[in-house]
Amino acid sequence: MEPRAAIGDFDASTGDYTLYTTSQNPHVIRLLMGAFVLGLPEHKLRVVAPDVGGGFGSKIYHYAEEAIVTWAAGKLKRPVKWTAAALRVLSATRTAGPCQHRGTALDAHGKFLGLKVHTLANMGGYLSTFATAIPTYLYATLLAACIRRRWLRGGEALSPTPCP
Repeated sequence: MEPRAAIGDFDASTGDYTLYTTSQNPHVIRLLMGAFVLGLPEHKLRVVAPDVGGGFGSKIYHYAEEAIVTWAAGKLKRPVKWTAAALRVLSATRTAGPCQHRGTALDAHGKFLGLKVHTLANMGGYLSTFATAIPTYLYATLLAACIRRRWLRGGEALSPTPCP
């Protein structure tokens, strides 16, 4: 997966800000940053989301780094760039938080017999825009997906495959 990155730019002649970010949700980023984070009129902030690469939902959130590079560009009157280190992606991306799941019952052929799940999801120290949606609403819609697993001795999962 490609790491997140952001570039903030400020045009001193117009007072306009531009954020280039690897977001899957640029319109919400513009709304939140303008109205609630930086206190800018929405027409003074442009958010550009080029080809963002793989994200699997992790690039839908509004991250602090996006606001910081945009704010810093205005203060410094020059572009400011930030790129996540590959290891930081694993620890600081909203969907990378630790979760514990228990409760799926499968038969010997990998078919579901029942589904009763207990999930403990770590939301971290700072709640983001969509943080609670992943382990609750969105998570629940994905639990009932039809998946068959092939098993090795000892119950180790090999590869999930869609059910026919």
